[in-house]
Order: sequence, then C-alpha cells, then structure tokens
Amino acid sequence: MDLSRFKNYRRLYPRIRLSWSLYKNWARGDYINVWKYLLGMETVKSDALQKGKVVHQYIEETNIPSKVKYILGDSFINNDISQEKKIEVNMNGYVVVGVIDLLISDYVVDWKTGSLNGYASQLKLYSWLVKKALGRKINHGLLVQIIPEWNTENWSEESKVKSIEVGRTSLYVINQELDVWGIRFEAMYDDILFNINEGYLDDFVEREIS
Repeated sequence: MDLSRFKNYRRLYPRIRLSWSLYKNWARGDYINVWKYLLGMETVKSDALQKGKVVHQYIEETNIPSKVKYILGDSFINNDISQEKKIEVNMNGYVVVGVIDLLISDYVVDWKTGSLNGYASQLKLYSWLVKKALGRKINHGLLVQIIPEWNTENWSEESKVKSIEVGRTSLYVINQELDVWGIRFEAMYDDILFNINEGYLDDFVEREIS
C-alpha cells in the first residue's frame, strides 16, 4: 500500500511503527486513539504520564533503587546495564518499537508510578523484542512501583523529584512461547492496513486536521 500521502507522519511513513501503546488501543478496538497515535496526535499528556517521564529521567540520572538491586541479586553484578534501551525490530512491512526501562542479564524491568495491574503482557512483549533484536533470552520480568517525593507541595510541570521509594514489585518468570507477539502484531498491522485501505484514516485526517 502506498502511504506516501502520510509522509509527514513518522509513525506511518515510510513504514508503520507499532508499539505497546498502540497495541493497547487496538486490542480495545479504540480506532480513534489508534489514528491519533499514528498521526502523533495523542491527547495532552496527563499528570500521571508527565510524572512518569520525570521519574524515569531521575532514575536514569541518579541510581537504580537498592531494593531493585537486591531483587536482581547476582544478575546485577558484572553485567552490562542498559537504561531506557530503545529497540526496533523490522518486520515484513512494519517496525515494532519499544523502550525498556532497565535491561540487565536475563531481566527486563519496567518502572511504574501507578498500579502494576495489567502490565505483565508488556514485559512479555519486551522480552520478545529483545530476543528478536539482540538474540538474547529473557527469563524474568520485573514491574516496580516507584513512589516519588516532589520538591514542591503541589505537582506542576516544573516539579522535580527529591527522592524515590519502591512500593510494590511483581516478578514474573518469562517461560511461555513469545512468538505469539509476532502473530499479534502482524494481525494488528494487517487490520490497520485494511482500515486505511477502506479510507477510515483519510476520513479521520480530513475531519480532525484539514
């Protein structure tokens, strides 16, 4: 399919870029937000998303919490540590992208500033990405709830993190077949192409942008 008419949108051209965020919307059948994502039109970032970005940056610039080091144990010793690791996997006609908060040994770790519920699948997707891109087997996924203390009494976009505490953690064994993620993303890609071919994206652009 010729997508050159969308050449100003990097998530659509020259190849459609698929991600966990896009998958969540697609799996819910929420095509309004599928189109917004692909066009870079996501709604204004919520406080939760903005806080999460600031916390991620704080951890990257300071140090990994000691409780997390304890959970990782020997895996933390003498191993390359990658923070905010961007991974891209080229597939047949599209690209799958992800940013892993912490990649170390056979662990993928993801920081969350809210609930940990519903994110186990994200760890499995990232494990598949690491396997495809780096040829590296991931055996464990760790979700970590981060509770920040801010330098201002009331949150604002100018607020900075004074310190952080680790709340709940959830450790998963990644032992199921991960290639199902390749099947799921191919199905999503095919479905998105079908809807573009039917003119739904053009209609959305004309209605919301033109």
